[in-house]
Amino acid sequence: MSKFGLSLTALAITLLAGCQYSANTPERAEPQSLPAGYGMADEDVSAAARRDRWWTAFERSDLDSLEDEALAGNLDLAEAWARLRAAEAQAVVAGADLYPSLEAGGDWSKTYQQVPRFGNSSEQWGLGIGIGYEVDLWGRIRAQSESAEAQLAYQQADLQATALVLSGDVAYTWLNILALADGLRLLNNQIETNRTQLELVLLRFGNGQASALDVYQQKQLLAGSETIVPQVERQIRLYQHQLSLLLGKAADWTFEVGTLGMPQMPPAPTLGLPTDLLLQRPDVRAAYESLNAAQWNVAEARADRLPRLTLSADATTTAGAFADAFDSWSATFVAGLAQPLFDAGRRQAEVERQLALARQALMQYRSTVLTAYKEVRDALVREFWLYKELEAMDREMEAAQQEFVEAQSRYFNGLTDYLDVTSSLSSLQSLQRERISLVSTLLQARVDLHLALGGDIPLTNPQPEPVLSPEDTIPLVPVFAELLDDNAEEPAASHDD
Repeated sequence: MSKFGLSLTALAITLLAGCQYSANTPERAEPQSLPAGYGMADEDVSAAARRDRWWTAFERSDLDSLEDEALAGNLDLAEAWARLRAAEAQAVVAGADLYPSLEAGGDWSKTYQQVPRFGNSSEQWGLGIGIGYEVDLWGRIRAQSESAEAQLAYQQADLQATALVLSGDVAYTWLNILALADGLRLLNNQIETNRTQLELVLLRFGNGQASALDVYQQKQLLAGSETIVPQVERQIRLYQHQLSLLLGKAADWTFEVGTLGMPQMPPAPTLGLPTDLLLQRPDVRAAYESLNAAQWNVAEARADRLPRLTLSADATTTAGAFADAFDSWSATFVAGLAQPLFDAGRRQAEVERQLALARQALMQYRSTVLTAYKEVRDALVREFWLYKELEAMDREMEAAQQEFVEAQSRYFNGLTDYLDVTSSLSSLQSLQRERISLVSTLLQARVDLHLALGGDIPLTNPQPEPVLSPEDTIPLVPVFAELLDDNAEEPAASHDD
């Protein structure tokens, strides 16, 4: 090819390279808009507070320890780490075609020839090197690489979303166990109170001051309290099992509740602006990166319909001795242009499919943004009205306490029967148990608010327990060590003992 032809070809390649497709959706929709605030009269819209370890706001070392164990041993989180590593490798694979490929090879042969009274042999050495490169005229390879990078960013955000949900599940379970433990302590105190009341009624019955009906009513109240104990114990065990699973442990592991009881309500987090959710919420970031990847897939599908230009060069040499292999070379340069002519509409259908998937990702992103805003509003509304409910319940409990004292006084003075005493005592004890549950729900609403506001948690790749063989329950460390060791570079060799 002449110098003029080479220059013309280079100019054409340069012009064609400028006609690359960029990532875009079928309709350039406006970004999802959000209100200026959350609609609360006393909301703080200052800069968003740091949200890396939100549970430390409770100032409870037992919760801190549980969260750290979960982040180090949870299997769902370990699975998310594995997906992230696969996405990292895929991004490298997808971006490799942006660069030329270089391959080297060699061969050696030896031939023996035997004729009557004469024999000889000959050797042949061959060396070769080849370079291949596809000129990314329309941005197809770049779009493929950008899509893989977006998928990598998606997996990074999804890892954070998994960790955030995990931290919330641990806090919810922890609060439920503490509430049940407090409820069990209260229930035991109520049982002692009911037993004391039964002794008083029996004493009055022995003195002829009470009827057998009074005794039976108090016995029923006592038995009703004792019936609740197994229910609470069962719920505690089930939540213990759930907490064990969250921490990546067997269900026989037990969380020591201790005597600290329920935590105090931590300070309210800084809300910031609704638009902060676009960066703070990992699920929103993941939905955005999914949309980004879908748009690049559209660009790749469109470019795939257009011609492909490939360049290759090969250099080879052959010689009868290795020392002579470098004396003479032959080289070949090839430029190829391929244009799809007929594929029964496959490439066009792929474009339409990717356009539909991109629009689907756009709708999912918008839905995720609106859901994030809704969840913050929900948490604020839930917490506000739970406070109101707790205030009303405290007033109701105070009235129930006064009613019980008055009913007991009137009974001892012979002005009423014992049914009023058991009825008022039962109502008071029921309210006391309900208040513990309500306080737990209120604390969980604060957890909801932290989770709804989002944040990034400092993470390290967890190292779960070794895999057990279902046949003999012997740890298969020699076989699976390379899967469990995040830092392993090569698979460990297995040995039969």
